Amino acid sequence: MKDGGPSQVVGNAVVEFGQCHATRFGYPNDEAMAGIPRFDGLSYGACEVSNSSWIEEIRQLNKKSFPDAPYLVNAKHFVFVFHDSTFECVADGLNVDFNHELWEQLWPRVYQKLLRYAAG
Repeated sequence: MKDGGPSQVVGNAVVEFGQCHATRFGYPNDEAMAGIPRFDGLSYGACEVSNSSWIEEIRQLNKKSFPDAPYLVNAKHFVFVFHDSTFECVADGLNVDFNHELWEQLWPRVYQKLLRYAAG
């Protein structure tokens, strides 16, 4: 918290991306963000990037091999800003499940869902 006060866990969120096309995780951390124009004004949290240059870059790269194929028609660029890292994802959408369960109770369901995805 910015005011230095105590933090309190208010729940968990499980984020599931639909048709994930690309991800990036790591840099920048919160200290470096101010120097990067695409992150100007962002703070901890999640957002969707409008008119994403990353989506356009991926489209242009794909056109070299598949010039007539529509690509990333429904894609959205999502950004999740954390203290020491940033997660970015290009996906066709997302679903967020907010709940008040303890992580120890929530994790087995998340793990089972991951196993189902891996099995196809």
